[in-house]
Amino acid sequence: MIRYLILYVIALAGLALGAYFPGASFLTPLSFAVLLFGTLALWRFDKRPFRSLGFSKGARWYLQLGGSILVGAAVMGFLTWTLSWTGQIKVAPGGGISRGLPQLVFFTFVYTALIAAGEEIIFRGGYYEMIKARSSILVGAALAAALWAILHLPAMAADQV
Repeated sequence: MIRYLILYVIALAGLALGAYFPGASFLTPLSFAVLLFGTLALWRFDKRPFRSLGFSKGARWYLQLGGSILVGAAVMGFLTWTLSWTGQIKVAPGGGISRGLPQLVFFTFVYTALIAAGEEIIFRGGYYEMIKARSSILVGAALAAALWAILHLPAMAADQV
């Protein structure tokens, strides 16, 4: 368990540096990737089956999960389009939004779907399952939710959300 917490703290530090120092903004996606792939690697290193990450549900559960991720990504894509259309964000250099808007909306949709799927694997599959096995469902849910919330604090504090 301590290795997972060390990995989490390293990723959190990278996210904080990426949020506060413009020259280190590359650390934000890199930190998330380290946390995701590090969690999967540690899970494998501990010889735990992949299905123990929460991937042992029925087909209906996967359809609902996928649908939820797609709806969330669609909402973010629509929000991006709306912010661009109202002039709150500028997409293309020179003030024109028509050239880059479809690409930005598509990128936002894909990016949001990947982030949501990664967070599900890390927090619901990894941390929740691990904590629940050592305590209870309630403690597992509360601590996994707290870890998820804390991971988002650097971006919120730096006004990136």
